[in-house]
Amino acid sequence: MKVGIYNQFLQTMGGGERHMGMAAEVLAEAGHEVEIITHVPVAVETLAARFDLRLPGVRVNTTPLLPFDQLGDLSAAYDLWINASF
Repeated sequence: MKVGIYNQFLQTMGGGERHMGMAAEVLAEAGHEVEIITHVPVAVETLAARFDLRLPGVRVNTTPLLPFDQLGDLSAAYDLWINASF
């Protein structure tokens, strides 16, 4: 299953981002294709090191900031879309 995890604030590397990273880790370990979608480039290795996560195969997709009512177009490419921003 292709999973998109949206996090508008990934670069802050706070508690919500740790929670999101843990979800990405579990889903990737279960064999799913996981992509984190954000607006400011952050290396997946930086995220993994900051929160002591195992994220092999997890990718980061950096996209321009869009109004929330336009995220539907972005989410259409995934079987499962998780909004980890709020």
